[in-house]
Formats: sequence, C-alpha cells, structure tokens
Amino acid sequence: MRILRDSLHDSFADFVVKPELHIIIVGFHPVIERFVRMKKRFGEKIDVTVNIHRLDVLSTTQECQQYINSLVATDTPKGVIVQLPLPEQVDVQAVLDSVPARCDVDVLGAEAQGLFAKGDNPMIPTVARAIGYALDTRDSISLDTNVVIVGNGKLVGAPTALYMRQRGYAPWVFDKKSDPEVYSQALKDAEVIITGVGYPGLIQADQITEGVSLVDAGTSEGEGVLRGDVDSACYKKASWYTPTPGGIGPLTVAMIFMNLYDGYKDLLHDVS
Repeated sequence: MRILRDSLHDSFADFVVKPELHIIIVGFHPVIERFVRMKKRFGEKIDVTVNIHRLDVLSTTQECQQYINSLVATDTPKGVIVQLPLPEQVDVQAVLDSVPARCDVDVLGAEAQGLFAKGDNPMIPTVARAIGYALDTRDSISLDTNVVIVGNGKLVGAPTALYMRQRGYAPWVFDKKSDPEVYSQALKDAEVIITGVGYPGLIQADQITEGVSLVDAGTSEGEGVLRGDVDSACYKKASWYTPTPGGIGPLTVAMIFMNLYDGYKDLLHDVS
C-alpha cells in the first residue's frame, strides 16, 4: 500500500493544476464519517486536497442535485463523491446521475457507468478496480483461473464481473436467485472467490477447497465490529486472502485517487 501511495503522490505532483476531491455528505452517520476520514487522510498523504461538503439531513433530491450542479459548474479539475447512504427521502440514483462522468470518480452515475460498460471511461468502479489490483499482485492467477463472484449488486458484484470480463477473465456470478446445488459446487471448484454481499460469515470453511484465494469485498457492521462475507475459519484453508477490515477497503480508497488521476491526466504538463 505504501508503494501505491508513494506512486500516486509522485503522479499528482506532475500536474500544473492539481485536481481536488469533493465529498458530499447529507446528514450524519458514524460509519460514513469513518470512511470520509480515510479518504481525507489518504488525500493528505499524497498531497491532494479533499473538500468536505455537508448538506442538511432534511435535504431533498432537488436540493442535492442543485448543489452538485453548482459544484461542477466551474472548469477546475475535480472529482465528486456522493457519500452513501443518503437519507430515505432522497432519490439516490437521481442524485448520483447528476454527477457528470468527468467528475464521477466512484463511477456510480448513469453517464459514467455507460461509458465504463463500453470501455470508454478512463475511470473504473472503485471496488472492482481494487479487486483487480489485488489479483494483479498474485502470480498464480491467470486469465484461465476459475473465478467465482458471489453477489451481483451495483457496488461490487456487477461492476467487478464486467471489469473482469473486460480484462479477459470468465467469472461465474452467483446471487440469491442462483441454484443452490450449482452454487455449492462452484464454490468447491473455485480457485478464486470474490464476495460482495454484506452478509457476515456467508462463506464457511466447509464450502471451499484447500488452496483457494479469497477476496472479501463484503462489509457489514454489528455491535461496532466490521465484518466481511468470509468467515475467519476459511483463512486456514486459503492460499491467500484479503481480510475485512484492512483488505479491499483501504485499496478502494486508493482507487478513488487513481480514478481522479486517470480522469485528468490529459492535463499534465510536458515533463520531458
């Protein structure tokens, strides 16, 4: 992680006008605050300004959209994050869709997602990019590796499956609608299991085979403890795993800034 952080610091140092990150928070939630602090601290370490914008918890969808519109109206390079979750009165997707693709470092809005699906977006959904980065550190994982993705949600499973396919992998994707017997056998046969469900202990040791690689991108919190989808007993059987907390989460934060860099690197001055 330190090597990645140092590399980003050096990359951003080459900008004449350095892009800034803007995070919009609606209301207050302690879990949100923890994630925002992680992003702000990472930005400080690579010398990128992170601006926090706090909207009232009673803000409407239209008020959120208007705030975003005013924020992106200037030409200064910036990334914009709408920190989730949003209050129940807010139309989440409508607000996310108001972030233009050039600023959408989370790749959660319709425009940015559409470009990503076509392979025309320099930015990649951050969790999917973090998972891809983690897998790239493993020499034993190749394009013909048997990969199983558990969960098909908008934040983890679906974008990760698309990103893996774009890179040449052929992952199996399972969700709650999948045939239980097919799912069970797929877990046994898997060489890599990627999870993003948010159900603590979903993957148990008796479901997996010795030597499997486990990438846990599912998080849930209960009684103040952050847990992943993979039960800790699985670690003894795995050849490699990403723990929760401390695995994909911090990498995802780094990927936000990688997206910010990739989205604006055409503004770099000639350093030759």
